[in-house]
Amino acid sequence: MKKLSYISARQLFTMLIVFRIVIIMTINSILMGGNRLLDNLMSCAIAFTLNFVLVLPIYFLNRRSPRTNILEKSYDLFGPFGAGISMFYALYFIFVDCYYLSFFHIFTVNVLDPYIPFWLIAVSVMAVAVYGAFQGIEALARTALLILVVILTGMLFLFITVIPRINLNNLYPLWVDGTDQMWTGVLQVLGRSTCFPIMAMLLPQVSGRKKLGFLLWNLILYLFMAIGIFVLVSSLGSYVDTQLFPFFSLASIAGVRPFQRMDAIFIGVWLSGLFLKIATDLYLVTQCCIKVFGQRSRKISTLAGAVLIAGGSVLISSNRQWYQQLFSLKLTLPLTITAALALPIVMLMVDLIKYRKGKRQNAKQAVQNDSA
Repeated sequence: MKKLSYISARQLFTMLIVFRIVIIMTINSILMGGNRLLDNLMSCAIAFTLNFVLVLPIYFLNRRSPRTNILEKSYDLFGPFGAGISMFYALYFIFVDCYYLSFFHIFTVNVLDPYIPFWLIAVSVMAVAVYGAFQGIEALARTALLILVVILTGMLFLFITVIPRINLNNLYPLWVDGTDQMWTGVLQVLGRSTCFPIMAMLLPQVSGRKKLGFLLWNLILYLFMAIGIFVLVSSLGSYVDTQLFPFFSLASIAGVRPFQRMDAIFIGVWLSGLFLKIATDLYLVTQCCIKVFGQRSRKISTLAGAVLIAGGSVLISSNRQWYQQLFSLKLTLPLTITAALALPIVMLMVDLIKYRKGKRQNAKQAVQNDSA
């Protein structure tokens, strides 16, 4: 049996910060439910507060079985039916990466000049991601710190160069048109909370102060998103609500010597985070397949996952209706809630019921032994 690889809590939450920043960089008014992006400041606050509720089932499962991940726990609780849960998570991670990669395709179509064929981008990204997945979670965790430094440095330069453009007169009162955009934004943030299934898979391989890591992770992400929205609205004004990629638009107009071509830095930051996200998900897809098919499936499952992600993204990119379905809350929210909350809750309840039954049976057996 292959020896389990361990990472620190700092490494895990560094990876999760990178994953969420990649998603935060793609926010826009349309996706967040309206045309007043500043209303989504409260969306972030509510969503990141709800994160403390979302994590509870995963936390208690891990507390009850510190060295058993959600796949192993499903086999312990449901026997052979645990294979269905393993395959659900494998397909979920593949779906998430199709989402990420397809979003990058929208970016290339609308922004990049000259246009680069998407199949070429998909194959290139997946080739690097497969290599990363083969290196294992320890190598990916070490890479995450370097990528986070690159991302934070790039975003810091962007915010510095845009300071002269900030105009507080661009800000406006919240909820002038009601709170619909705020609540849609909450659902969007929760629907894209793909980090929780990753925690369910990796927490048994993590050592260190997990609770502190989760607290800091949540706080850092909220501050990053809140500051990002404030800078976007205060520097771009109403222009921000017309842009598909407002962070890129900001990077395109920013730049003071010696910092020029901030848009190029933005693309580099996004691609580095995208690589880490897809490589990690491919590693997790492989772990799901190994649980069902055994160690011999390790390489073939990684390659098959990469082909499905690349092929699915290219296929989706050729159909506008599929695009709309992929980015619809009707699809992303139920899948994420099932993977992050519903399945862990069901497993926690079954585990507690079995534990209590076993405890009663042991007590009954002890009484019978005493009587004998």
